[in-house]
Amino acid sequence: MNKILSNKNQKGPDNIIKSLCLLAVEGELAHSILLETEDTAKKGLKSALCIAKTLLCHKQGKSPCNTCTACRKIDLGSHPDVKIVSAKPGYKAIRVDDIREIRLDAYLSPNESEYKIYIISDGGLINEQAQNVFLKILEEPPLNIKFIIICESKFLMLPTIRSRTQIFELGDEHNIKFSAKIKETINQILSAIVEKNDFALLKATAELVKNKDNFSKIIKELYYIISEICIQRTKNEDMKNYPGFNNISIKRLLKIRRAIIEIKDMINKNVNTQIAVCEFCIKLGGN
Repeated sequence: MNKILSNKNQKGPDNIIKSLCLLAVEGELAHSILLETEDTAKKGLKSALCIAKTLLCHKQGKSPCNTCTACRKIDLGSHPDVKIVSAKPGYKAIRVDDIREIRLDAYLSPNESEYKIYIISDGGLINEQAQNVFLKILEEPPLNIKFIIICESKFLMLPTIRSRTQIFELGDEHNIKFSAKIKETINQILSAIVEKNDFALLKATAELVKNKDNFSKIIKELYYIISEICIQRTKNEDMKNYPGFNNISIKRLLKIRRAIIEIKDMINKNVNTQIAVCEFCIKLGGN
């Protein structure tokens, strides 16, 4: 397998939003997505509004034009089909009654657009009872409805909510410069995935059990790479930057991505590095 890792391949939050906007233009955006970011008020809301504008933009380009009537209304907060949901004045949480209002409104047809979009400004404020009510509409969403949940951590949402929502992490700009050794390890892991070579996978990760920092960097980079590959495969794009991955089914790619997300979560929870590396090999081995 050719070397594929370079600083040009690295993905930041802006590129993730661009990819989501492309999916929106092509009608491939999931009915419910979660944007995970510590900066919910600025980065999260700005990203959610960009996606909303792309969905409703009259010019239907790869990104919102920011000049049409729909884009301007969204910027002004006056678009009737884009609703930002937050805790009401005097309350610290988004309550059951707030979610019930969304459910009732969601079954009404859009006022002037193809979609109705609900942006949950801080999913962490939805109390558990309200999340259980919210789950009912996620299980059987009305047509032409999009939910964009902004949340500091996906773990603030119930597992049942997370399982019905596509999750995207908007971390810091991804501009890490890797050592030659880390690049080599990442390429070895990617080769092992393509070739379904469990022994090569074990060999590539053997030294990582003693270096949590390197393992964390590698998992983060793999997350960006596999996410980009998944998007390219769903769009049938040329896979010349990722030789071999054009022969992997989308189902398997999504399974690999989920496994990497689970390992990222283990690292964030300070699970023993040796255990995390072993779990990584188990989850990706034979995929």
